[in-house]
Amino acid sequence: DILDKGCVAGFDGYTIEHSSSGYELYYMERGQKKLISSLASEHEVCIAFLSAFVESGDPQLQKYIQ
Repeated sequence: DILDKGCVAGFDGYTIEHSSSGYELYYMERGQKKLISSLASEHEVCIAFLSAFVESGDPQLQKYIQ
């Protein structure tokens, strides 16, 4: 967030944000953020991010989820 608006303006896609309790994974579309999950570690949020791509139809990424 280089504009200090709390999000990336004009972006449709996934965002990962650091929070006081860890990390949050969001899907943002048309300026609306939808929380997918809140996780304690960077590793966990990265796995959740990859899992979202696998679920959306890219099974090749499954090999990176451990």
